[in-house]
Amino acid sequence: MKKMLIVLPIVALLAAGCGKSATNSPAPQNSNNQQPQAAKQPPVQASPKVSAGQYKTIDVPAPAAAYVSTADGFTVNFPSVPKITKSTAPSPTAGPLPVTEYRKLFSSGSEYAFYTVSVYHYPSTFTLTSDYLSTGLQTFTKILTDLFPGTEVASQQTAQFLGNPSLNGTLSVPVKLTSTSTAATITGDYFTATIKGQNIYVISAYGMDQSNYNTFLNSFKFTQ
Repeated sequence: MKKMLIVLPIVALLAAGCGKSATNSPAPQNSNNQQPQAAKQPPVQASPKVSAGQYKTIDVPAPAAAYVSTADGFTVNFPSVPKITKSTAPSPTAGPLPVTEYRKLFSSGSEYAFYTVSVYHYPSTFTLTSDYLSTGLQTFTKILTDLFPGTEVASQQTAQFLGNPSLNGTLSVPVKLTSTSTAATITGDYFTATIKGQNIYVISAYGMDQSNYNTFLNSFKFTQ
């Protein structure tokens, strides 16, 4: 059985209906400073308990080439020019959300790894509540656990990212990396989700060393 291509974070993380229409709650202060869903697969044999990121999928180049998104107001380093995908994400409280995804995917056989920046655009009449990111993560983890039993939030921390509220974390995902695997291995998805104005930006990396992700994240800057 081939390893599933896991898209993290996906719509459920950000469109989980944890916000509300802008009526009484103030909008967050501005700072100056998700690929098709995987089909459900049978449970895999449990693997020894390990830390997320102890296993990676394939070797990928470090992000070293500056990429500028004028439309979404950021710059970040990718290994090379990313693929841009536009879609919509359903939200029970905000309605259809325009989403722009910037992804550089690497594959070898059935193994995958990728760098991604996803931008979720909320309407001006919508207020992102202070607990939106953490509540969305809980919803997303439940959905992913149904697909890949044993998925866990390995770590999560609320913080500030470039002067904006953020949620940083790691998901540990048990998957079969090859068709001959008899047990699951633990792969890590590293992510930072941050609110800026009416957008949520998710900077994530899957299937690679954490050092690659850190380089990717640290290169990210807002340009407006």
